[in-house]
Amino acid sequence: RNGNIWFLTDIGVKIYYKTTHRFEFFRPSEMPVGQISCIAADKNNNILMGTTAGTVSRYDVATGKFETLIEASDATGITAAGPNLIYAILEDRQGNVWASGSNHGVFRYEKKGGKVTSFNTSNGLAVNKIKSIYEDNEGNVLFGTSGEGIEIFSTERFVSFNKKNGLVDNQVWTVCRDNAGRFWFGTNEGITVYDPAMPAEKAYKNITVKDGLPSNNIRSIVKDQQGD
Repeated sequence: RNGNIWFLTDIGVKIYYKTTHRFEFFRPSEMPVGQISCIAADKNNNILMGTTAGTVSRYDVATGKFETLIEASDATGITAAGPNLIYAILEDRQGNVWASGSNHGVFRYEKKGGKVTSFNTSNGLAVNKIKSIYEDNEGNVLFGTSGEGIEIFSTERFVSFNKKNGLVDNQVWTVCRDNAGRFWFGTNEGITVYDPAMPAEKAYKNITVKDGLPSNNIRSIVKDQQGD
């Protein structure tokens, strides 16, 4: 909101302040339990934070207060082993907050009523390891998975999109949509560009080191101010 930039590092969260051109550690009182594992801005430019303890909180920048949205106990009943480290967070257009937990699928916190719903392999997800979360212009939520390509959540059900459909690899780390409506998927084997406006046989284009990429391991894709 103020032009400040938030960074998640190995030693905590740092903020680069636009006015002073200085970095400062983010160390308010009442920090969530556990190490911060991911951060994202909501529609009001407050900060959503996931932790290694399996919680998701909202930090109100104006008041300096935290609100817990998802508790570690919301993973209760899931049979997958391992800690519930929060890996990715997204607030959708309806104000619901989605978060992925390592080996535990995804959780949805509903803005109206605060209900938390778990989605995993027992109720529709193809795999419980979710690397990234993205919402398209139609309100569908896309999940980049570890080994099963893309899972698309639409009308309360999941649809899979993977190598059989044209993805270059089933490990999807990042999703981005450009101004032309094309989806860019970053994987361990390069980039797949999907153009839904094209016929199926021409809709997918894969870009790898053979096409000039410095590496096939793509962890993040973002759109600049020009839409590139």
